[in-house]
Amino acid sequence: SNSTTIFTIENKCSLIVFPVIFHGAGTSLPSSTGFSLLPGESNVLTMPRSWSGSLWGRTHCSHDSDGNFSCLTGDYASSTINGVNASPLATLAEFNLNFTSNGYDFFDVSVVNGYNLAMMVEAQVGNGFGDCMTTGCMVQLNKTCPSELKVMSGGDCIGCRSASQPFSKY
Repeated sequence: SNSTTIFTIENKCSLIVFPVIFHGAGTSLPSSTGFSLLPGESNVLTMPRSWSGSLWGRTHCSHDSDGNFSCLTGDYASSTINGVNASPLATLAEFNLNFTSNGYDFFDVSVVNGYNLAMMVEAQVGNGFGDCMTTGCMVQLNKTCPSELKVMSGGDCIGCRSASQPFSKY
């Protein structure tokens, strides 16, 4: 069917990741906008065919004594597991599905909001045509992050802020 696109979101990390999805203007959200994935676990989502938005993973998440949900990376202060909008300190996958009159899909992986997880987007074209490349950032940037950009927790670098935040530079 040309009416939907299937996203399989897989956690290949050694920690629990809480993916979140945020939609662009004029497009609807899938049924699930936030969930948890244990290491090795995956979740399949059916996305609207003409969808734009972002997907990112949150890490080091918990509920406080009042039941409010928060994460040390990729959070947006909504206090729930569902997505609200894009946040700093998260590797972003950005999508525009069926974006042009000829139906092309566009996607990228960006660290403009900072970096917290290695991420890869691998397109699998169901109709047998297309020139889709795999893209992503598979380098563990937390290991090479400059000290002034590091976000630390328990002695470990858990994220690398974008240089635009402390230095007002890209």
